[in-house]
Amino acid sequence: MATTRAETRTSSWCRGRTSGGLLKGRVGPPRAGFHIDTRRRRICRCGVAGLASIACCGWGVEEVNSGAVNGANGRFPFTPFPRGWFFFELSMNLPVGRLVSRQWLGQPAIAWRDEGGRVCIANAYCPHLGAKLAPESGGTVRNGNLVCSFHGFTYDTTGACVSTPFVEPNPACRLRVFPCEEINGFVFGYFDERGTEPGWRLPDMDEAGWTETLTHVYSVRTHPQETSENVIDLSHLSFLHGFDGVAHSGKIDIDGPCFKTDFRFDGRYNYPLLRRVENELEAEVQIWGLGFLFVDTVSKSLGARTRNWFLATPVDGDRVDILVSAKVQALNDGGIKGLNRLPRRLRERVMLPLVMYEFKKNIENDFMIWENKTYREYPLLNEADGEILKFRRYCTQFYPEPDQGLTSAST
Repeated sequence: MATTRAETRTSSWCRGRTSGGLLKGRVGPPRAGFHIDTRRRRICRCGVAGLASIACCGWGVEEVNSGAVNGANGRFPFTPFPRGWFFFELSMNLPVGRLVSRQWLGQPAIAWRDEGGRVCIANAYCPHLGAKLAPESGGTVRNGNLVCSFHGFTYDTTGACVSTPFVEPNPACRLRVFPCEEINGFVFGYFDERGTEPGWRLPDMDEAGWTETLTHVYSVRTHPQETSENVIDLSHLSFLHGFDGVAHSGKIDIDGPCFKTDFRFDGRYNYPLLRRVENELEAEVQIWGLGFLFVDTVSKSLGARTRNWFLATPVDGDRVDILVSAKVQALNDGGIKGLNRLPRRLRERVMLPLVMYEFKKNIENDFMIWENKTYREYPLLNEADGEILKFRRYCTQFYPEPDQGLTSAST
């Protein structure tokens, strides 16, 4: 059984609560062995009646039973904690003075923001005598600094101990902090088992003219390399997701930690409350390490350009938290008949939950596969599968040592 956690950003136009009905993760009966429980989920309402049921805004818990009998441990020939940038928290959930904790890259970790707006991500144990610094264990933020509940040792966002209630702090007493950066409303931390500084940064996308961002978080027993490889595996887009005309230009650009490709496909979407929509999509994909996947899509049928982030963060060596998000920018031409007559901003507000609904529905189709498949080091591929081996060679740079079996399979 896989436990999933829903976590979504509420945009300025979202209000209210509801449950049941179309809030199940998909339309129609779920597949055998697959269940989504939508209890404790906060939902948004937008200006068109009924669209509240297809986008989540708030906090909640889902239970997904995919029939998995084994966890991710032992299924992959490489570490569950690769090097790179990984999502930690939404910026909106880290106001000044709030302390957040979670299991992150195999360890308890905390984050807070000081009065100057700087964010710190750190290991959750005090270097003094090992007290846990998480808020549920008594850790607090005071005047922008972290205070340990055991002896009152106080740390700033650089990790330095700046004061104790008794004597001058020991200069060697420092938190283990992780490099962090904040882009497009997301807070990321950089993980490297060697403790080295990052040699590359994540891209910061221009947000002018775009809607608010809707987000949702799942927790799945898999590996972040598997979830990113999913985009490269073109044939499964046709068979599992039912897309037609899946193809890419053949152009793949690999520049250090960045892997870029593109593809196009035709889809038939059955949006709630709307007629069946024929959708032609052209997508550009950017992958930065194993924790950051970004897709920029143009759909003339929908009359929109969409941006989707897919952020996979290893939790404990078994589970991966997967944050998916969407934002929309309306095109001047095309679009669903009727919707294209609405004013631009209103049209975008209607399209955003539609896009998020379809994005989530397609991702949920992959859960049963991810949780139950094994990793084939020597896959028997055909020309319809896409550049899977090229992607696997790219991935080796994020592990402590290139796996010999993986290298051989990719030669």
